[in-house]
Formats: sequence, C-alpha cells, structure tokens
Amino acid sequence: MKKRYVLKNKRRFMISIAVAVSILGSVLLASATRPQGYSQAQPDEIVVKSGDTLWDIAVDAYGGNSDIRRMVALVQKTNGMDSPEIYPGQVLLIPSE
Repeated sequence: MKKRYVLKNKRRFMISIAVAVSILGSVLLASATRPQGYSQAQPDEIVVKSGDTLWDIAVDAYGGNSDIRRMVALVQKTNGMDSPEIYPGQVLLIPSE
C-alpha cells in the first residue's frame, strides 16, 4: 500500500513553492543574461577619400547622437594618431562605441 502525504500547513507549503520558483527564475535569468564567451567587436576599416576630415568620418560612423569630439579622439587613439591630419588613401580603423 502506498503511503499518502497529508498537507498539514497549506500556508507554509505555498511559501515554500513561491521561494523555490523565485530561486529557479533568478538562476535562469542570470544564466540567460550572462555573456557566454568573450567576443570583442572588430573595428571597421575606412579608406580616406580626398576632402574627408576626421570630424566628417566620425559623424558618418557614429551619427549625430554621439559626442563627436569624443569619437574623434577615440578614432585617433585607435589609429595611434597624434594629430587629426588624414590623407587620401589612408586606412583608418573605426572602433565601435
């Protein structure tokens, strides 16, 4: 004959179920939002054309919503540039924001 379990305290049982579901949900949410591997975005390459300026290239690459001065400085740093002078045919790396 099978043993039957009798629920003696319904409130305690419901709280235990709620806690277990909360913990399970937290674990699933944490594992879903954690990065699975290290991947760094590769910078885009742009070939400088005659008449281009570093400012114009930054506006085209990052749009008007970004601080263009900061983006110009980022492009300069990525490319090891001491000044904003660029030349036609020069290849620039444009990092992601």
